[in-house]
Amino acid sequence: RWGLVNRVYEADELVPAAMKLAHDMCGSQPDLLKQYKALIDDGYGMNFAAALKEEVKRSIAHSESVTADAVEEARKQVTARGRDQQG
Repeated sequence: RWGLVNRVYEADELVPAAMKLAHDMCGSQPDLLKQYKALIDDGYGMNFAAALKEEVKRSIAHSESVTADAVEEARKQVTARGRDQQG
């Protein structure tokens, strides 16, 4: 599920849950996470239309650089990550 809010925590559970999510995000695909962070940071200096165009431009550039081997490796990482999350 995606949305503005997809989980609600008690106050004492919030920071541990946020830290767990941050750890999970950092462990998934660090290079991709850095690219998204740069896109967000750069987007703050643009109006909405320009930011959307920049997102499309970077998405296309990234898509054109991805190889079949890279997709397979990412698939393996996501599968392993899912297994780890299930315990």
